[in-house]
Amino acid sequence: MAGIDVSKYAHSPMHKAIAMRDYASLRRILAPLPRLGNPVEIRTESDSLAKEEKADAIFAMIDRPDVPNRDTPSSFGCQTW
Repeated sequence: MAGIDVSKYAHSPMHKAIAMRDYASLRRILAPLPRLGNPVEIRTESDSLAKEEKADAIFAMIDRPDVPNRDTPSSFGCQTW
């Protein structure tokens, strides 16, 4: 992809796949991540904590502090894919 030095994202498979617009790899990376449920189904504190753990797992994959400029998928313009 023009303008992006993909080698800077080699340590983050998700960021690298996005920078390269490698849809197949991105799907493989995202497939095992937990799915967030319907917020209406949260009825107890333990439900809330379980959902928070899932959200943290997803967030850790997407918002890595060790990538240049703390780039997130939207930094690469993936909303236009």
